[in-house]
Order: sequence, then C-alpha cells, then structure tokens
Amino acid sequence: MRHRAFWCAATVALSLATVRAGAVDSSNASGGEILWDSYGIPHIYGPDLLTVVRGYGYAQMENQAETLLTNIAAARGRLAEYFGPGDGNANVQSDTLVRTEGIPDRASVWLQEGGDFQRAVLDAFVEGANEYATVHGDTIAPAIRQILPLQPTDILAGEQK
Repeated sequence: MRHRAFWCAATVALSLATVRAGAVDSSNASGGEILWDSYGIPHIYGPDLLTVVRGYGYAQMENQAETLLTNIAAARGRLAEYFGPGDGNANVQSDTLVRTEGIPDRASVWLQEGGDFQRAVLDAFVEGANEYATVHGDTIAPAIRQILPLQPTDILAGEQK
C-alpha cells in the first residue's frame, strides 16, 4: 500500500484514453492540456509524465475539490480543527485514530524513503492541485479552502486513511 498513491497517479496518467469527440478544453495546466469528454472524464495530455500528472492534480481539484480537500483534512488528523467536533464527536474520533496510528508521521517517512521519482510524481500532482486552487480559489468554499495548500505527504497520508 506504501506506493499506491504513486502507482495510482502514474497509472491514470499513462492510461487515459484519447477521446476528442465532444471534448471541452478546460485549462492549460502548465504546459499540458485537459480535455473533458461528454461523460465528465478528463483526458490529460502533455510532453512528459510529470506534466500529465500535474494536469491530473489540476483536474481532480476542478472536478471534486471539496471531496479531495475534506479527505486530506481527515488524513492529516485535523478534521475537528477545520470543521469542529462533528456529530457525536465523529471528527475528534477520526483525528484521534489517525494520530494514534501515526499516519501523518508515516507519510513523512514514506516520502523520504520513496525515492526521487516518486517524490517528483507526488510533487507534480500537488503542484497541479494547488495551481487550480490559486487560479480558481473563489470556486472553493472558504471552510474548505483553509485546508490548502496541499503537500506531498497529504497524498501518502490519504492512502493510509
């Protein structure tokens, strides 16, 4: 499970099919191109893997920023800090579990142990997500925006939650 975030991002980036019929260009994520088909699926193009992965981060935020950022808050063990204790202290319980299990600390270790290539892929995804938030931050609810910016460790922590 340790490298699942990397392989998930890399697999999606490499396996996105070309569907240009009915596609809509929604961005130019730092040298790449994102075309959305009529089914709402992003098709991401770029000159290299890191550009495509960056576009994938951008597309994820464009499509589901609230879900992505809420999951990151949970993976950080900071739901209660961002959103209050929750019904029946659900956020406090989630945060306690995440921190007791050492998920954020383990994510930091995994980032260091993952090597340069994994770090580059994670950095690219996070840069794309943060780029979307910078350009289109007004489309993200203020309560959710406080979770920004994303960090590479957030992606690895999210794979453990």
